[in-house]
Amino acid sequence: MKILKIENLKVSVEGRQILGGVSMEIGAGQTVAIMGPNGSGKSTLALTLAGHPKCQITGGRVGYFPDGARLDLLKLKPWERARKGVFLAFQNPVEVEGVSALAFLWRAVGAIRGRDRVTFVGRAGTEEKKALRRIEENMTSFGEFRDRLGIYCGRLGLSEDFLKRGLNVGFSGGERKKFEVLQMMALAPRLVILDEIDSGTDVDAMRGIALAIKEYLDEEKAAAVIITHYNRILKYLPVAAVHVLKAGRIVKSGGTGLADGIERFGFDKARG
Repeated sequence: MKILKIENLKVSVEGRQILGGVSMEIGAGQTVAIMGPNGSGKSTLALTLAGHPKCQITGGRVGYFPDGARLDLLKLKPWERARKGVFLAFQNPVEVEGVSALAFLWRAVGAIRGRDRVTFVGRAGTEEKKALRRIEENMTSFGEFRDRLGIYCGRLGLSEDFLKRGLNVGFSGGERKKFEVLQMMALAPRLVILDEIDSGTDVDAMRGIALAIKEYLDEEKAAAVIITHYNRILKYLPVAAVHVLKAGRIVKSGGTGLADGIERFGFDKARG
């Protein structure tokens, strides 16, 4: 079953064409890797799928099939895409002082599921226990949610105390990327877009992240687009296709052998 079908997608940013006609298809349970040199349009593709307003569509179509029926992804607002199961892990997550990781996740899940009743906004100096109590009073299933997050933290090698920390505040590179994956697990999307989820991580952190992603995709039969510069994370994930993006177009496609070739010979000499 298809999850995503991109047809001749063309995108401009600030009047400059970045994507010049990208086409690809992803099925349920599949992972597709996007590789390419800096400035080739990889992040623009990710932001376009998520609905970033700076990405102006100048041509093409994107069909999204979260439940079998086709939706025109490009006509959906960013929050509509999120509620329909589109998730983007950012390349450079921002810090938010005064809001705990746990409060953020609970608020996000409530918004995605249409139960947006919590109006908590953290401030510097807000005591964690009081903040969590206000949330728990609004949502009776908060305890179950917190327990489930504890299981997810275990899969990622994070302690539950991690959830009490400010959102991305003081996180290491590996912790930031693990938190992006934790968000994915909590929100349970159908289409996962991971923009350089392996950057800034050591070997052990990268392996843990990759295995957690694989477990999630296997369990949920979701589809994933992984944007990466390296083949190391692909060694832990079964990849249906590797696409090389250059100057806004897919110039090569192949299997993991193509990613290995890129690692050895570079983008120009590698073969699928």
